[in-house]
Amino acid sequence: TDPRLRTSTYLAAIGSAMNRCSAAFYADMNSYRPTADVYRVNSAAAARRVQQFIADGIDAGALRDVNGLFVGQLIALAIDGVQSGALVDPTGLTAGQAFREIADLLLH
Repeated sequence: TDPRLRTSTYLAAIGSAMNRCSAAFYADMNSYRPTADVYRVNSAAAARRVQQFIADGIDAGALRDVNGLFVGQLIALAIDGVQSGALVDPTGLTAGQAFREIADLLLH
């Protein structure tokens, strides 16, 4: 499969899942350490997944040669920023819109 399509589809799916949750849900999740810890583990897994998509895309010549580890960490920070509201509150974007923007930045 096309690494660009896999990456954009994956990020869109994260955004879609996050759109189902309210700001109150995220506040509750972050205030309860066990759920916040699980969220961090999942964010790290998502970052590793994106790193692999990037590496696959570079190997296939479909993506420019970038530092996949850096981009994966950037994606992890973006996931946290969307979840915490730091990226969506000032922009008025939904989580889904934010992840489409992240995919666009990553892939273009």
